[in-house]
Amino acid sequence: MKLFCFPLRVLSLIQGTVLLLVLHVLKIEKGGIKKNFNMR
Repeated sequence: MKLFCFPLRVLSLIQGTVLLLVLHVLKIEKGGIKKNFNMR
């Protein structure tokens, strides 16, 4: 069970990190679009 639990924990950790990165990038993209729109 421990051997099975370890990869699962690592996978969930990676999933969480990827989700945070995606959200961060989306926030930056939205901010960039807003800034460009305001500049014009």
